[in-house]
Amino acid sequence: MDNDTKIYEELILMGKAFMILNEDERTVLLNRFGFLGTKETLRDLAKTMLISPERVRQKQEKALYKLSVAHDTLTKNKDI
Repeated sequence: MDNDTKIYEELILMGKAFMILNEDERTVLLNRFGFLGTKETLRDLAKTMLISPERVRQKQEKALYKLSVAHDTLTKNKDI
């Protein structure tokens, strides 16, 4: 399997994993890591979402954990 195929498969897995996140979690990750343009700070997102920066951070941590678990699960199931 070539490198491009591996990258493509990882992107498909991550897309599936992203589907388990709720809207707030997706919003936080997409904006914090700049997938929708510029990277936003916790404070900027907090203002937009009308929650505290700490709550944004908590949502980010929860979303990253959920993605990690989902990715591991999907990767294991792919090999079966």
